[in-house]
Amino acid sequence: MKSAFLLFIILPYSSLTFAIDCPEGTRNVIAHFRSDYTRIDGTYVRSAEVKESCRKYSFLRPSKLLFLHKTPTAWPNRNEKFIDWSAKEKQEISNILKSLPKALTQVGTLKLHRARTSKWEGNAATSLPEENIITFYNNVSSYKLRNVLTHELSHILWKNLDQNEREKYFSIADWILNSKGEIFNQRAIVSEEDGRTSPEEDFANNVEHLLTNKNYDQKISPLIVNCLKQIIGIKR
Repeated sequence: MKSAFLLFIILPYSSLTFAIDCPEGTRNVIAHFRSDYTRIDGTYVRSAEVKESCRKYSFLRPSKLLFLHKTPTAWPNRNEKFIDWSAKEKQEISNILKSLPKALTQVGTLKLHRARTSKWEGNAATSLPEENIITFYNNVSSYKLRNVLTHELSHILWKNLDQNEREKYFSIADWILNSKGEIFNQRAIVSEEDGRTSPEEDFANNVEHLLTNKNYDQKISPLIVNCLKQIIGIKR
């Protein structure tokens, strides 16, 4: 048995080509060898040859988009001032959502709020993944809206991933859990520096770059790219 702090080891994929086309509501899992590993809870998982297959998303639900202007009940930053959406803003967001992978958008009711200024200086948006809530601030116009929306939706996607998918990303992205229970990252290069704070933030940064930055391969390793493509269900 390997150390309890080795979560998941997968050998590199030579390419991302698929022999089968998966139906709506499923994603491709390419054939690969999975080494044995030990989960965080101590469960030992044997090595295996994983066959190519179509795996159902456990969380896909018909999307319903709500543009709201009041403070969310569960919102932690009670001093933030919430305002109405403009018709132009609603249209821009609706158009972007239509262009993103369904793993990011078909999450059930998505509650989008609008506020003036974030509690944190320079912050364009904040999400509350457990409630499918995203709040956008006035300074979002200083950023690319597609990037901001993709990033916050990626936090919701992370919340929806099952344990195996999180542990797979945890290992491929070189996150380590030490004997003190502390989590840290070993990669020399991260797509954004705040990605070193947690696997979730790192995941959201990398999904954002993958879907919005044509030069994402300069920021993200091929192993992480392949992992994200499988999770999101994209073939390009």
